[in-house]
Amino acid sequence: MAFDSLAALQRMRQMEQQAAINGNKLILKRMNDKIDIWLFVLWIVLLIPTLGISFILLFIYLFKYFFGKKVYVQDISTYDKFYITKADWKKYRTNNKKKNVETRKLDI
Repeated sequence: MAFDSLAALQRMRQMEQQAAINGNKLILKRMNDKIDIWLFVLWIVLLIPTLGISFILLFIYLFKYFFGKKVYVQDISTYDKFYITKADWKKYRTNNKKKNVETRKLDI
């Protein structure tokens, strides 16, 4: 009996989407925009022939990732993609972690 991991991941994604739609919750996921993807691809391509230029591209990518003012996110329920500020993203993540950390007592 073979286990299809891709089907399990797709099912988990569908369940997460349905929970977001039914519960009217806003579930966000961080995404890479096109500039980030192109910088990473150019870094990979230029890694061997020109090491200096590839490190400059890597530095630009990391600087944009860590010190950028905006974060590109996707809403899970509607698949809308938009930018939010980094402060709002940090608030969202801390609020989400608080909800996930809550323990529930099971009476057995």
